[in-house]
Amino acid sequence: MLRATFALAIVCVCLTVVAAQPPKPAVTMDDIKKAWQERQDKVKTLKMSWKRVVVKPKGSLDFVIPRLRLPNVTAPQPPRDVRLLGEADFVLSEDRFRFDTRRQTWWMASQSPKPYRHSAI
Repeated sequence: MLRATFALAIVCVCLTVVAAQPPKPAVTMDDIKKAWQERQDKVKTLKMSWKRVVVKPKGSLDFVIPRLRLPNVTAPQPPRDVRLLGEADFVLSEDRFRFDTRRQTWWMASQSPKPYRHSAI
């Protein structure tokens, strides 16, 4: 009985303290605009990443064959339509940007796609 009375007294004190706090003022549109502008001013860097698919149609690389001078490489290259998978990243930061791709490319010597990494600053 003593524990129940003590617990009831604690609950009453807590409810009194919570009820005695003043209500918060309503949020206005100006408050929202100010908070949004502060957030926009803090953002200094934009980062994006995406997956990409490059399609090389049959024979699209035939113009490269004379320059490569690789033995046993004949037209058409690639011999069939090829889908090459990859990823790309873009970072924009104040006065500079970085574009980075990771992708497969067709390699005529081995007749199979090979990973390729390219960066531009």
